[in-house]
Amino acid sequence: MREDGGRALPQRQQCSDVRCDDRVLLDSGQDCPRCEERQADRRATRCAVAAAVDASIPGASEAERRAATDRQLHEAVTAQAWIREHRWAMVRVQQAAAARARAEAATAQPDVDVPTALLAPVVVPAPRPAADTPIPERADAGPRGTHPGAGPELARSRVR
Repeated sequence: MREDGGRALPQRQQCSDVRCDDRVLLDSGQDCPRCEERQADRRATRCAVAAAVDASIPGASEAERRAATDRQLHEAVTAQAWIREHRWAMVRVQQAAAARARAEAATAQPDVDVPTALLAPVVVPAPRPAADTPIPERADAGPRGTHPGAGPELARSRVR
């Protein structure tokens, strides 16, 4: 959209470049190269048609040449549009055929299932108790790692 006096005006997108607005790139302010190419192609087509008309009717007046040029230009542009539409129709047919082929291949191909008998069983080891499980300390407990009532032998065996 282009802003003009505080209002957003709808833009007719004639160019395939989203940055283009009236043949000017919005990000850089330069002329749009795609629009220039399209304009040059149209001029070349118009010149070729005019040259063909001038060669086919050499003694015609300006109004006759102009009418014949307009008519042939219209025919040429219409033919190009039909050719372009036919090509897109062929592309759509090919894409649909490829999609059908992919769908058929997906349904025809069986899922690969590995029999469970061929798989080695997975054995998860049971958790082992810790060799030296710390005993929670209490305020009335003796030295760290001992239990009240346990003798010094137990404390020495844990230290080793």
